[in-house]
Amino acid sequence: ESQPRRRRRRQPQHVNLLSLLGAVLSDPNTDTKERGATLEILSVIAMHDPSLVRKYFLDYSHAASTMMLSKTNADSGASSQRQPHLPPPKPNDAREVLFHCPPDDLLLALLFVMATETDAGLLLQTSEIVRIILDTE
Repeated sequence: ESQPRRRRRRQPQHVNLLSLLGAVLSDPNTDTKERGATLEILSVIAMHDPSLVRKYFLDYSHAASTMMLSKTNADSGASSQRQPHLPPPKPNDAREVLFHCPPDDLLLALLFVMATETDAGLLLQTSEIVRIILDTE
């Protein structure tokens, strides 16, 4: 008797509060109130224990680079330990480079807010969160 083939299941993506906050911040369609509330929650977390946010950044970065490296090795058939390489963004017909970030990359979402937000209060709050997270004192 032949055994039925088992389908390979993809690992479920873990959803936690920080990934949800990153999804809200990276969405270009959110309004100022939503971003403000999200940044307020993130600032409370960062002030309580910035190492939690740092660990999330590093875990995401490691998982993304591991996935990119394994994809590169699978595509090339080589097992060399090359660093992952992102291609430069290409401009659209209006010669604009659009800034898109994955919804679960919180660090890139914070940079997205700093690059695109026009509200001075949100910019100040975002830069303060980044300062708290990067300050290791």
